[in-house]
Amino acid sequence: MVGNPLGPGVSGEWRQLAVDFRACWAPIVQAQDGSTPDGVFDPRLLSPADQEEIQRLSFPGELVPAVLAFSSAMLDWGVVTPTDLRCPTLWLFGSENKNAMDSFKEYKESLQGSRVQVHVIEGFTHPQEFDRIEQVLPVVLAFIRS
Repeated sequence: MVGNPLGPGVSGEWRQLAVDFRACWAPIVQAQDGSTPDGVFDPRLLSPADQEEIQRLSFPGELVPAVLAFSSAMLDWGVVTPTDLRCPTLWLFGSENKNAMDSFKEYKESLQGSRVQVHVIEGFTHPQEFDRIEQVLPVVLAFIRS
């Protein structure tokens, strides 16, 4: 598990952001389904208002269907606790990832005796957990080899 908290898939303000994102973009993506020969979402086919809206996103507009899929999936995830993880599990996150750190503090006691191995990378934010492969991959490989 890299960068995500235990507990619900998404909660609090992030849950509301995912709900709002799905409410806005699901009908737009669905309406465009099949509009291109290769079936790929094309932001250039959107209305001028939707094109303006897509420019405000923090990621390229072409990724809207992918973000829609994983954010919708997170809304439907059940609560995951350390005892739910029945195989050895690496939980890797950065010390500056507030959601993961808060979750770690909440579940710290129940991690005792679980199959979860925690590895906190000092100073890392959530994006760095994925962008700094030269520091993350050795931890993952060591876990896999153990």
